[in-house]
Amino acid sequence: MTTLFEISQLNPLKLYKQSDILNTSGQNYGSFNPNINERGIDNDFFYRNLKDWMDKKTYFQPYQQGDKITLQWIGEADQVSPSVIAYVVRLIDVNGTIVKQQDATQTAGVGVTIRQCLMQLYDIPEGKYFVQIMYENPAMGGINTFAISEGIEVKQYHAGTMLYKYSNTTNDQDIFWETGIVMQFRLHSYLKINPDAKFGTYEDQPLNLQMLNFVPFREYELILGVNTKPFPAYILDKINRITGCDTLYIDNVLFTRGEGAKLEAAQPDKYPLMTAALLMREKVNDNNTVIVSNEAIVVMAATDSDWFYVTSLVQTTPATTYTIGKAFNGMRNFCDYLNTSNIIGTENMVGSFFAIDAYGRLVLITDNSTIFTNFSPGLTATNVYQAHMIFDVNTESGFDLLVGFATVGSTKYAYVWGDGTANSVGTSGGITVTHTYTTVGNFKAKLFWDDTEEIAFATSDVTVKSAFGKLPASCTKFYLNSIGLVTVLNNIFANLNGSFIELELTGNKMGTYQINDVLMYLYESADKLDPTCTIDISGQTPSAPPSNSGGIGLFIGTLESLGITVTTD
Repeated sequence: MTTLFEISQLNPLKLYKQSDILNTSGQNYGSFNPNINERGIDNDFFYRNLKDWMDKKTYFQPYQQGDKITLQWIGEADQVSPSVIAYVVRLIDVNGTIVKQQDATQTAGVGVTIRQCLMQLYDIPEGKYFVQIMYENPAMGGINTFAISEGIEVKQYHAGTMLYKYSNTTNDQDIFWETGIVMQFRLHSYLKINPDAKFGTYEDQPLNLQMLNFVPFREYELILGVNTKPFPAYILDKINRITGCDTLYIDNVLFTRGEGAKLEAAQPDKYPLMTAALLMREKVNDNNTVIVSNEAIVVMAATDSDWFYVTSLVQTTPATTYTIGKAFNGMRNFCDYLNTSNIIGTENMVGSFFAIDAYGRLVLITDNSTIFTNFSPGLTATNVYQAHMIFDVNTESGFDLLVGFATVGSTKYAYVWGDGTANSVGTSGGITVTHTYTTVGNFKAKLFWDDTEEIAFATSDVTVKSAFGKLPASCTKFYLNSIGLVTVLNNIFANLNGSFIELELTGNKMGTYQINDVLMYLYESADKLDPTCTIDISGQTPSAPPSNSGGIGLFIGTLESLGITVTTD
């Protein structure tokens, strides 16, 4: 029998051998002795270990999109012939759908193979997930073995939580810290300060008391499971282990477990979740608040777009370009990516981080203690495309999405197709880019331009169910015909500069209410349209005339009074 997973309890996630199918079949799953009723804390999900007399409660460990999933285990080496990456780490939703996956890295230890994963979450939608590690074994006819975690809940912001970053100077608790890994753990908690001191006094004969020496320090009670967020026993076990590490940051402040401090847990009768408290000390007993003169390095000005695309970061000295090539949903999302990507070599540097300043700009904050791997001041985001269209694409009727544009000069573009394939990026004065999807399903295509005048999708055979975004300011014509469009989700015309002359949304599947929405958007942006503009939203299947109401009549009447032609069913 080969040991495929040897997982330290010091990992931030609780993992078990998977005993559920979760959209896989013909694999090696865990099974349990039916004559043993207690599966135990290390063998199966917390929920399935609840006693029949306990309240039925679930727990999902909090992760923010700016956190990383950090894991390490001892396992098998990658196979050379045939070439197979032994371990793949997956993030799966509650239906078993794979949302993200990446290969585990491999490092040699003394007589063992160390496997690691550091997975970013900036691109994960808010929701509940499980982390699954798949051991791929082609030598056994493709029968794979899975480890799976307790549930996690990803949000951009978890109110009332604190981030624990921990490591150790020597290998300990079956974690090979020599690899440089820094674990991350998040929990609903807070610190209650109890200032204390060590001091000596002298009392003379008349009982006058003189202070001889005084060394103040800060002691805290770490309160765990606050804001109605109690936790199961395995979290208590992890806190006990985490606070045994010699390097522990709680929200970027160094702490040490108090001398002889024990976890004090509280658990109501018949209730499976608990809270706890633990005595902590600041590791560095500093009497000063130090404010340094380092100025923030402005990386990027505030955007006025909810979505944008960034090609690269460029540093001035030494001249270096860091390729990014990704789309981001707002400045916070970009900030979360940079803080977890280690793109400029600042990973785990407590004194350096990217942030959003008081002006809404993205900045790099540093202090005098920061030692950069490959960075010196002068950092700028380049080729930031804010004009965008986001489409919900369905491939049941066809696989080709054709994006055509034309402009007098030249336009930079970046298309993120949503199926995991490479982005399409380039510069042109007029071009049609075709992307062919290979599977039937639903995809979110994100299309970005720095500037263009005419955009058309007229010959695509996929179905575009919805459109969302912000047309380029210079856009004059937009064609989205006969592509199955059901709804336009927002005012895509709000950024136009007044030269827009033609809109065609004919031959689609919009209903009356959706037609009303488009007319409302055009009315709201009437001053953004050229007076000679023609609007054709007719030919819907089934026929979808606008509502016969005063409000919709006002929209149409106002547009027509400006000289704009409006054609509907």
